Amino acid sequence: MKHFWMSLVGSVAGVLIGVVLIGVFLVLMVSGLIASAVQNAQTEADRSLPSSGIVLELDLRLPRMDQPSRSPFAFSQPLAVIDLVDALERARADARVSGVFVRANEFAMSPGQAEEIRGALNAFTRSGKFIVIHAQGFEGAGIMNYFAVAGTGELWLQPTSSFSAVGLATETLFLGGLFEQFGARAEFVFFFYYK
Repeated sequence: MKHFWMSLVGSVAGVLIGVVLIGVFLVLMVSGLIASAVQNAQTEADRSLPSSGIVLELDLRLPRMDQPSRSPFAFSQPLAVIDLVDALERARADARVSGVFVRANEFAMSPGQAEEIRGALNAFTRSGKFIVIHAQGFEGAGIMNYFAVAGTGELWLQPTSSFSAVGLATETLFLGGLFEQFGARAEFVFFFYYK
């Protein structure tokens, strides 16, 4: 009976070790195939690019994250803002790139993203390369979408496009007389005085 249990445990251990080794081999083989395909695609792309006169296209109409996603399935998402800024820096230093064509966002954009994109586009323009911006119009709740692309190059709008040049504003709620009607008294706490 002892011999039976020893051969059963040995067989199970051998099968498990074999499965693990086959799994590792398959993972390494698939990783090698993917790396080879990526390297081949990059080599093909480098060979097919002209030596000068490249115009890049940048589409700001899609929502972007600030940092790249860590998900392995995020390859179809647009470039994150940090990657976009990095790509514009590399394009600015690349002698083959002549300019950038930008499709501007027509609706609201976060102020942080707008400032980062504006800085990268301004640095690209200062390098002597051109930027052409196209927009269907600038609508929405704020001017951050216009702020991101303004002052960097030519701005093309459709003849029937709408543009509302609203500025940054704030409002203060005024409740004069309301508290007196209910016999209430407002109490305000000041942390510090300003002006």
